[in-house]
Amino acid sequence: MKTKINQNYLHQEFMATNHMGLDSFSEGLQKKITIFGIMLPGLQDTIEEDAKVLRKKLDALDKEIYGDMLEEYEEYLENNEVADIEEKSIKSLADPDIIEQLWKMGRKKSLRRSTLRDMGFKGDLSKGSLKVGSYRLERTGIFVHSYDIIKG
Repeated sequence: MKTKINQNYLHQEFMATNHMGLDSFSEGLQKKITIFGIMLPGLQDTIEEDAKVLRKKLDALDKEIYGDMLEEYEEYLENNEVADIEEKSIKSLADPDIIEQLWKMGRKKSLRRSTLRDMGFKGDLSKGSLKVGSYRLERTGIFVHSYDIIKG
């Protein structure tokens, strides 16, 4: 007897509600979410006792991921949803201020070029390294434009 997958995992709902992608979180949390994604399809192929054990592991990992998400975004939360920041105010920030905001939010790894552009970043992202205020953007992706923020 195959088990039905629970589509209402807390961390997935949080990500959907707040329109957040994997790159919105710290590297450690990204790894946990990826592991969850690898484990989840196995639930369809397991039966009886194995399914119960896997479901318990998935539920525990889901709660752990959700708790980590709430911790990472604690100062930005309103009623367990990320507080909306006026898009005008973000897009009017200077590049160093945008990078400073990302640093304070803990979003330092695997930032996509499109994410930076959506936030109003205007700097030249065609180089491997770019100095922005007291930070440096280092390109980490080979086939995609993703960047890490490094202080100093």
